[in-house]
Amino acid sequence: MLQDLAEKSAGDRGLPLFMMTLQHLSFMDYAAQSSELQTREWAKIQGRFEDITFAPHLGDAVQLMRRRLDQSAVTESGRKLIRTHAEAAAEAWRDRGLNDVVDLKVQDFADLYPLHPLTAVAAPFLAAQIGHIRHLRVPQDDEPHTVRRSLASFSVAKPRRATTIRLPQLYDFFLDSGRTSLLASSNASRSIEIESRVTEANGLSAAEQNLLRTVGMLNLIKSY
Repeated sequence: MLQDLAEKSAGDRGLPLFMMTLQHLSFMDYAAQSSELQTREWAKIQGRFEDITFAPHLGDAVQLMRRRLDQSAVTESGRKLIRTHAEAAAEAWRDRGLNDVVDLKVQDFADLYPLHPLTAVAAPFLAAQIGHIRHLRVPQDDEPHTVRRSLASFSVAKPRRATTIRLPQLYDFFLDSGRTSLLASSNASRSIEIESRVTEANGLSAAEQNLLRTVGMLNLIKSY
């Protein structure tokens, strides 16, 4: 249909038609897993349009998540634990020079709870790379490996510290709910390789499995 519309509006005698499409990916990226013939056809279609690329700023995405998280039900004792976590996170973030990646302060880390600082940055980055904006809505979703499910499994009656959603849980989410988007991305082969390595590793303790999924998550990010 896009091809037909583009042809009817081409040239001096074409229809006075202005058309704008909003897409997560370019036409060619959508056709990355298609046959050679289909890829050529999509290339023809893309050639009839002028690309205006929107490059999202990682800091804006992090701030969007910060405003989306609801902590209204947190008790006063819980808020103190979150504040302690946020202060430690801000110090570690600054000491490691990560403010050059995203400039975050103590209040930002407090508002981003229950996300670990690395998770808060990695989640929107990877979601943007694979073109699946839906992943920015995960804090409120009740699906496997989401924040809500993870918190339910981590919760204790009298916590001593603020437990966060870390990279292993983020890996589980993207390789489950985000699997379709990963396999449709331009780096699908790398995603499959990482998943296979993690899945085939047997006989590991829980701590070792978390470490392996963390490494897998970092490799997944590096591949983009």
